[in-house]
Amino acid sequence: MRKIVYIFLETDLIDTVLLDACSGHSSLVEPIGERELLLDLSLFKRIADILNLLASIVSDLIKGKAYIGISTSPLLSMLAVQRRTFSAEAKSSCRWFKVKDINIVQVIPDKETLFMSTLPLEEFTPLSTREYKMLKRLGYSQVGDLVDLGSARLKQILKRDASVIWQNSCGKDYSPVKGLYPPERLGYSLALEQGCEDHKQLLLVLKEAVQELGKLLIHRHASCNYVQLQLALSDGKCLKIERQLSCACHDISRLTLVLEGLMPSIIERPVTDLRIFIEGLKPLEMRAQDIFTLRYTYQEEAKKQKRTASVEQLLHRFPGSIGLGIDIERREKILLFWDPWRFSQERG
Repeated sequence: MRKIVYIFLETDLIDTVLLDACSGHSSLVEPIGERELLLDLSLFKRIADILNLLASIVSDLIKGKAYIGISTSPLLSMLAVQRRTFSAEAKSSCRWFKVKDINIVQVIPDKETLFMSTLPLEEFTPLSTREYKMLKRLGYSQVGDLVDLGSARLKQILKRDASVIWQNSCGKDYSPVKGLYPPERLGYSLALEQGCEDHKQLLLVLKEAVQELGKLLIHRHASCNYVQLQLALSDGKCLKIERQLSCACHDISRLTLVLEGLMPSIIERPVTDLRIFIEGLKPLEMRAQDIFTLRYTYQEEAKKQKRTASVEQLLHRFPGSIGLGIDIERREKILLFWDPWRFSQERG
């Protein structure tokens, strides 16, 4: 079960002290703007001590009010903090407590549907203002009304794909927490609630995660030299497979090949959570093409780059299984330079 923490500062700004404290407990810390952040503590069985510590740090750092929300998804954690109206029925889906004047709200596990069904539409953030007013005019006032409508009817009303909104209205949100802090590291996580042990299916999930992680890498105009794959198993164990890359990687296709090579072919228990981390981020260095010698060297350089890229992909995909042979022509040229009489005829 996921444990997502949402921290919201009403007037103060999030500083590096708080970010460092959060990253000390989780490798998935996602700052959102200047006053919000998400924290994934799913790998911990008990998070009460961590919450008390974070609340104490927040209380010491800020001057205004702060709120912390806890649930099984990022959306519900945010809504737990931002919700302003609680009916008697809705109150049974949450619990409230304070740590050093920091208000903490938790959506009780397995009561996510009840929490969402009683939420007023104006507080349901996935809807835009125009969409909320449209639904209000049609006589709908709570998120639970959207569940009764169904995904197809909701799509007709909103005039767009409403599958994710309908899923959210049922209390389900599978969006991951991205690891954006510290700056020299990126992380991405995908939760598999039912568990998966099929190798092909896991590779598809892996490719989906790499695509999203690659977009973050491109957005930062950076390359990485270290890759780690974490697989959380249903029995509570966690497999960690890592690799130090021989040269910096910034290409999504190459990153996919590397991570596919890290994925074990046989897994004893179903995987409930898949996490990818890339570290050692450095800005990309771009070089201008030499247009004066391009005409003469293009074909040979293109062949050389293609060979190098193919060899690198094979070495990353099958580490320790492939060896590089000796270039015979180059070897003979060197020997000829060292011993000019090597190929001369023997004297009688």
